[in-house]
Amino acid sequence: MSDRFWRHVEKTQTCWLWTGWLTDGGYGRWRATRAAKSLPAHRVAYEIAHGPVPAGLVIDHLCRVRRCVNPAHLEAVTFAENVRRGISFSAINGRRRACPQGHEYDRRNGRRRCLACETGSKRQYVERHHGRVLTSKLASYHRRRQAAAIAALGTTTEGAQP
Repeated sequence: MSDRFWRHVEKTQTCWLWTGWLTDGGYGRWRATRAAKSLPAHRVAYEIAHGPVPAGLVIDHLCRVRRCVNPAHLEAVTFAENVRRGISFSAINGRRRACPQGHEYDRRNGRRRCLACETGSKRQYVERHHGRVLTSKLASYHRRRQAAAIAALGTTTEGAQP
């Protein structure tokens, strides 16, 4: 079985590239027999070199080349660790330790949100939007009070003689 498997591998100076069937995602697939279920080529390479993959673990490509089946580039890790090591937006954001302004993230001010920046942006938003609304409402209130006061003055002074 292993001789037939390794015939589909092109060894380069760094990675051993799978030349057989590739999935749309770029991972190699291999089928031991026509009746057998196809398996990820990197998983088969790991099992040939190291034995069965421990339960609950997945195979991580340390080199980040999906076609690579070099056993030295493969490691059994948890799914969460595999995602953290990846290049997805979640993985990249998960590795960040500070916001773009340099404030460190921690449990006190959020994992991926920075309370210092968030508080500042909320304050600016309130000043920008609600500040005008409150000012215009306040001005309207004062105009109504002033008009009411003038009207009250006008009614009391209408009957009076100068």
